[in-house]
Order: sequence, then structure tokens, then C-alpha cells
Amino acid sequence: MEPLDLETSQAVILDHSEHPRRYAVPPRFSSSEVAYNPLCGDRYTIYVLVESGVIRDVGFEGHGCAVSKASISMMAERIAGLTGEEARALRKRLTNSLTSNPDPEPEVTGASPLDELQSLLVVRNAPTRIRCALLGWEALARMLGDDS
Repeated sequence: MEPLDLETSQAVILDHSEHPRRYAVPPRFSSSEVAYNPLCGDRYTIYVLVESGVIRDVGFEGHGCAVSKASISMMAERIAGLTGEEARALRKRLTNSLTSNPDPEPEVTGASPLDELQSLLVVRNAPTRIRCALLGWEALARMLGDDS
């Protein structure tokens, strides 16, 4: 999968960083997890409400770079309404797209399209930024009991 063009990707990342979606502690949540990168100091707490196997609400708070904040903002919007399995598949697809040889893109059964998350693919050539883009997704994986 090809990333969006550079200008569009930067605009999406900056918009989510400057105006993060779901940047609040939800009124109710069933679990929370800290996403922390000791190398740069990015630190967020991510909250999810899972009921009957579906992610009903997501929120987050904290601070970090534009890439980490934008990625968590996009994640929070994108996973609300998904099942845990669908969220795991989406995380795996994004992770594979950022860390594997993207040509061809690995198939992930049950993964939905990346949509707006494609803007994060511009960091593939900057290994230190890949960690930023995946920071919140790794915390989500721990919450969902996914160690892969």
C-alpha cells in the first residue's frame, strides 16, 4: 500500500496533532494502559470501554510529539465500534505496513483498510518515528491481550 502524498500526509498528521480527537478521559472505561517512550519522553494514557467484545468508547490524555499524538488520535477514532479482534487486525496491518517491506503489503485476515492511517506511512523511512507512530497501538495491544 502506498502512503498518501507527502503534503496530504503532513496535513492529516498536523491536524490530528493540533486538534486531537477523543483527547479526554471517557466517563466510563474498562481498562487503561500507559504508552511511554523513555527515549523521547512521549507519555499517554489510553482508556477503552469494551462491552460485549466491542470497543464502545476510547479516550486518551498525555503529551508527546506530533506523530505519536496524531497516531493515537487516529487510532481512538478508528477503533471505536470495532471488536477486539478487528482492532487487533487493524493494528497488525498498520504495524506490518510500517515495519515490513511494503511491496507487497502483507495480508492480514479480517483487517479493515487503513484509510486515514495511511498518512502515517510517511514515517517508514525514519525508524525512530516508526516507534512514535506505533506507541499507542502497542498499548492497545497490551489492553487487548495481544502480544504479537
